[in-house]
Amino acid sequence: FTQRRLNEIKRDFINNMTHELKTPIATISIAVDALKSPKVQSELKSVNYYGNIIKEANSRMNKHVEVILQAAQLEKKEYEIKKAPVDIHDILFGVLDTFKLQLDEKPSMVQTNFEADPSLIEADEEYLIHVFSNLIDNAIKFNREEGCVEISAKVMPTTLELTVADTGAGIA
Repeated sequence: FTQRRLNEIKRDFINNMTHELKTPIATISIAVDALKSPKVQSELKSVNYYGNIIKEANSRMNKHVEVILQAAQLEKKEYEIKKAPVDIHDILFGVLDTFKLQLDEKPSMVQTNFEADPSLIEADEEYLIHVFSNLIDNAIKFNREEGCVEISAKVMPTTLELTVADTGAGIA
């Protein structure tokens, strides 16, 4: 029973990491295809734009590799969550920016409603980026064509509420 459970955990981890690495790889692929376009090549601004997207996607892949290494450290009890003040709005805008190409490829309207005041929280920034990247990636990927992705952040009486919603079929 224990061996079967360990195999399930291992399989889930491999599936999750594969999913995590496919998104930046797809972004790089789209950006490289755009860079091959004569129209893009003739505009330095466009070349720089797509070059920056490739650099950001590569950075995301590196962060995912770090997560894998951190998971190994957690298993050995060597990793501690690094809480620091972070602005939740800045993180959400930053993550959204990394999905610009996917949004252009599958046109979706994005509505943001960032009303968290204060928007500064104590958290591990890398883990938050990871969580929001997953949620936004799935919202885009499983949304209907020409759908809407809504992202909101607001302060409740005792908590900060963050919502990512889309107009896809959803999960039963």
